[in-house]
Amino acid sequence: MKHDDHSNIPEAFFHYLWKYRMFSRRLFTGDGEPAEVIHPGTHNSDAGPDFLCARVRIGDTLWAGNVEIHVRASDWLRHGHHRDGAYNNVILHVVAENDAEAMTSDGKAIPTLVVGNAFSHQLLDCYQEIIHNLLWIPCERMIGRVGRMQVTARLNAMGIGRLHEKAEALREELMHLRMDWEECCYRALAGQFGARLNRQPFLMLARSLPSGVVMKYRDNPFQLEALFLGQSGLLNTRLYGKYPNSLKKEHAFLAQKHGLAPVAGYLWKFMRMRPSGFPTIRLALLAALYSQAPVF
Repeated sequence: MKHDDHSNIPEAFFHYLWKYRMFSRRLFTGDGEPAEVIHPGTHNSDAGPDFLCARVRIGDTLWAGNVEIHVRASDWLRHGHHRDGAYNNVILHVVAENDAEAMTSDGKAIPTLVVGNAFSHQLLDCYQEIIHNLLWIPCERMIGRVGRMQVTARLNAMGIGRLHEKAEALREELMHLRMDWEECCYRALAGQFGARLNRQPFLMLARSLPSGVVMKYRDNPFQLEALFLGQSGLLNTRLYGKYPNSLKKEHAFLAQKHGLAPVAGYLWKFMRMRPSGFPTIRLALLAALYSQAPVF
């Protein structure tokens, strides 16, 4: 295979390239602006964009949001992402071949990062060797080349790096909130309730529902549950049963009173998780936590 022929390179390779930032040269958008990957985000194996909560610097602007990756930019249209609201918060389209412009369903153009020549041929050959062999552990022939000290050092560096990333994210949020520790703790706690798949929607919900409003209703579990479930956007549909409709009605009253706008309901993920992990259950648990232990 010719190395400049991207048609035979699987999209998963570019996911690997992005996730571990294995680029061999500086990156530029299709418009020629320099780009820097601050954090690649969380790899998403479910429906929606490929990487969630990424941070990318394009020119002098720091962007935070989701990233979608394709071999060809025209795959964006071929996969119907231009008609899917779940892709409206994509901040960057990473492609090997820039043969089309990516647009959101509300008509906004998405910056394109071209990485077709930003990796070494040796890396691609190594990746293909691992992917196509039939060994039980694909890298078992290569792992012997790595010394024990290198493995230990790498594990320690990864652990320290992860702690540093979490601390830096909290520091940035705290600075953005002008040292409001209570609001920062509230948002961090909400993000943890979302776990891996629904972390971003929980953070978006926490930003749409200030902790000050939550604390006003800490003595009323029903109103707290109406606030959290209503702000999730999951009540904005036809509901069956007296209790869900009561929550919807109460949220409508509270949202108008406090000027609250819910997040989009399509952001939440339910696939391939146990019922205890469903966002509806987690939202109810978060409401119950603030009802029973409102002071942190």
